[in-house]
Amino acid sequence: MLREDKSLLVLMHISALFSGFVGPLLIWTTQKEKILDMDEHGKEAINFQLTQLIFLIVILFFGFICFIGFIIFPFWMIFMYVFPIISAINANNNKPPYYPLVIKFIV
Repeated sequence: MLREDKSLLVLMHISALFSGFVGPLLIWTTQKEKILDMDEHGKEAINFQLTQLIFLIVILFFGFICFIGFIIFPFWMIFMYVFPIISAINANNNKPPYYPLVIKFIV
């Protein structure tokens, strides 16, 4: 039987701010069969972080080639920090996570 633990869901989303995909991956793999909604929130958080890693590589590549990446980088940073916070708030309010522009690596 799955138990409800909103604080762990919130922690998983917030951990992405400090550890990229590693924090959500560790929490998701150890708690997905124990915590209600952990599977859904974990997959979305990990997919978002991996997608953002790809975006970062592309932005850095274009930054070194034609400097447009350096213009895009600040907007990417805002994007990278805002949506885990929004998803943490959603987790606390029993709503699904919200991460736009996500490639579904884990389905």
